[in-house]
Formats: sequence, C-alpha cells, structure tokens
Amino acid sequence: MKDKSQNQQSKNSNKPTHTVYVVKELGDKTRWVRVGAAWEHSDHEGMNQIISLLDMDVTLTVRRNKEKEQ
Repeated sequence: MKDKSQNQQSKNSNKPTHTVYVVKELGDKTRWVRVGAAWEHSDHEGMNQIISLLDMDVTLTVRRNKEKEQ
C-alpha cells in the first residue's frame, strides 16, 4: 500500500523533486545560482538532472553506487 507522499509524487511525476544549484563564494557572501532541476527515480536509487550552463542543456543520470560482488 502506498503512503500519501508516494501517491502525491506519482500524481506529480513530471514535477522536479530537486533543484540544482551552482554555489559561488563571493568574499564573505555565498550566492546560490539555480542552474537546473532533477527528478528522483521511482526506485530511489538515482535521479535524472537537466542542467543549463553556457547556453547548453545537459542531461545527466546519477545512480547510487553498489558494492561489487566478489
């Protein structure tokens, strides 16, 4: 049985689950610049990210590391 958050996430699956930032140190201040969005995979083992930098849109897929079988 799905909990409320899982139902809400499936209804809004096209909405990003994360925001991607570039963090810049400017002397004694920190500036966060939004550069993209990310969508968590349904298995919670990774996410797809779209990042816009230098007039290019780059799509990345990030997956959790797993231990290698020996």
